[in-house]
Amino acid sequence: MIGPFAAAAVLALVGAPQPRALVVTETAGFHHPSIPAARAALVRLGERSPDFDVVPVASSSSLTAAALGGARAVVFLSTTGELRMGTSGLRRLLAWIADGGAFVGLHAASNTFANEPQFARMLGAQFEAHPFVGRGRVLVSNRKHPATRGLPSSFVIDDEFYVFKTSPRRRAHVLARRATKRDEPLVWWRREGRGRVFYSALGHPNSAWRDPHVLRLVAGGLRWAVGSANRGDAALEQRRHLCPGGPRRYRFRAAS
Repeated sequence: MIGPFAAAAVLALVGAPQPRALVVTETAGFHHPSIPAARAALVRLGERSPDFDVVPVASSSSLTAAALGGARAVVFLSTTGELRMGTSGLRRLLAWIADGGAFVGLHAASNTFANEPQFARMLGAQFEAHPFVGRGRVLVSNRKHPATRGLPSSFVIDDEFYVFKTSPRRRAHVLARRATKRDEPLVWWRREGRGRVFYSALGHPNSAWRDPHVLRLVAGGLRWAVGSANRGDAALEQRRHLCPGGPRRYRFRAAS
């Protein structure tokens, strides 16, 4: 049995429960064969890093008010189509985000809820097509955001490159785009009320989830979304809309 002072010391070391990210992989349209590899990549981030809980959930219907109340972020990982949560569940999710939650969309998340315009408004854009599949160069236009800090100014990757029905530049801050004569944004962030939204269009093939650039983008995007990357970003965002970072290293843990 330990005394009260020792117990207090243990509690200080353990700290408060870590932020939880609920990762949804449900598909009602095209099912990407890379989903298991992508989910496993997030789990590996969790296994290596005990400071962040990653909780995979198969169905959007799991996003109840109680589940959202215990979460800090929701990740749509290559989700497609009209998900089981339906319009009422989507409204609950959007209200939760606007009230300070965080949303991370990966690859086909932009091809989800095509019949619900409010989802595309929250995300920043809606998938239109993938006119180019193959090896392409990604230009990183902002390397000061936690998702892109440490990345080179450009990198080459084999992937499926999306274009969107409207430019996300109208609603979001673009971090990276495809190197082409057209303006084809791929990665961006935005604010939704008091919440945070991060999106990356990369991640179609299995190989993308072994690519260190993609893994850095996703890890950094999650860190920013849950607020772990820096606690003092509000003032900096008012200066040229730059998202700051900090020296602290936040890590990920998969929940059992």
